[in-house]
Amino acid sequence: MRPAVQLRLFIVGLIAVGLGSSIARAGMHLRFPPFGRAGAAPPKPIIEKEFEGYGVTDELAEQSALEQAHVWIAKNLPLGWSPAPEYLRAKGMVRFGQRTTRDFDEPRAGVEVVKVVRATLLITRPQLEEMQDRARQEVRQHRQAVLFRVLAGLVVLLLVLGGYLRLEEATRGYYTGLLRITAASLLLLVAAGLWYARW
Repeated sequence: MRPAVQLRLFIVGLIAVGLGSSIARAGMHLRFPPFGRAGAAPPKPIIEKEFEGYGVTDELAEQSALEQAHVWIAKNLPLGWSPAPEYLRAKGMVRFGQRTTRDFDEPRAGVEVVKVVRATLLITRPQLEEMQDRARQEVRQHRQAVLFRVLAGLVVLLLVLGGYLRLEEATRGYYTGLLRITAASLLLLVAAGLWYARW
């Protein structure tokens, strides 16, 4: 290799090494926002609602408050899906406060003292967006399930009709009534199975 070519390659290598070290130094000075760190301020709630749960024990009173929050979300937030009480507890959307007891002049179900738990439903913007995403997933899954049932019903209908016509032709019409009853029974059984599967 000629000296001139070697010199050019050497210069290109030096430039590449210099650029690489400059990029590395620049990358070391990049600072990202403290997302998820202890110093980051938590997002402020955009929805805040208080509930009061009742129960024989503190656990039952908390469950009562969670159920109320579940019902309130279903009625007041246009999500098309309401998170279960366990979801609210797992995501920390309900904060439990003061626990007290309450006496009733007329005992309910033989219980004179009932535990009372105050709870606050706090939903932030990210949590609301997560619930909206979950609601969209539920809608998609429901539509897919309906489409699957429709397609399964059509496939079974075609199979039964095809089998009926072949048997009708093979028996030359001698068992038409029996074949029709059998085909109708099969279709009813499949329809009942698909209806039961939706639940």
